[in-house]
Amino acid sequence: MTGKNNQHAPIHQITPSRILVLLLLGWILCNAMTWSPVKIKCPYCGTKSVYYQLDSYDSHTYDYPSKYEYVFWPYVDGRVLYCCRRCWFTCFAWDFFSIPEGKRDGVKKILAKMAVFETDGDYNVIPMYYRLQIAEQIYQLYERNDGFWCHFYRVKGYHCAHEGKTADAAEARNKAFAYAGRLIADPVNAGISKEVFYIRGAMQYLLDDLDGALATFKYARQLRYYVPGADSGSLQDVNKYLNDLLDHYLEKIGKMK
Repeated sequence: MTGKNNQHAPIHQITPSRILVLLLLGWILCNAMTWSPVKIKCPYCGTKSVYYQLDSYDSHTYDYPSKYEYVFWPYVDGRVLYCCRRCWFTCFAWDFFSIPEGKRDGVKKILAKMAVFETDGDYNVIPMYYRLQIAEQIYQLYERNDGFWCHFYRVKGYHCAHEGKTADAAEARNKAFAYAGRLIADPVNAGISKEVFYIRGAMQYLLDDLDGALATFKYARQLRYYVPGADSGSLQDVNKYLNDLLDHYLEKIGKMK
């Protein structure tokens, strides 16, 4: 499975409740991960620049350590967050083709406040924490849902932590924790609550709330992930995947106490 010449492929637009099913399909279908340079026009100012486009992905990345933050590839790779070298319009690759109707004035106000980094034409040298600050404001204009924001702040927390922005990482993870609570409170998410409780517990752990994380993980371990209409074998595999993640944390916290 590849994303070449398909910049709006589903892999880029997955919601947290679908990611594990897609992961399982990926184990069967994918065995490579490549990027290629491509010229794309900025939807705000029209400047053409070189960006990296996803050609194919390796599902083994779903077993990288970032799974303990419930952040998966390509979100762990900075190339996925495009930033115009002229106007600084920033968003994920699959959203970098148009600006929703009626949002240009809002985008203009946001970009007018941005400082400039010397990039020599390569957007990927701009620190992710800075690009994510811009993208956060852009997406707030787009009125995204709770699932999007829970995921966005996990991604932001991941990159801020890796770039040494400890306070920013903690702030992002607190927000992800709060959005996970909102997802849990919505009855429509009852079937995927195991997944969301895992996310909530992971944020608690990363925020050094070991008691809270332990209680959350124990509760999540009793739940079962379920999506109506999904293949029973796939659901069984998803539940095993989540249980393995939970058991890892339960064992780790148990040794720390």
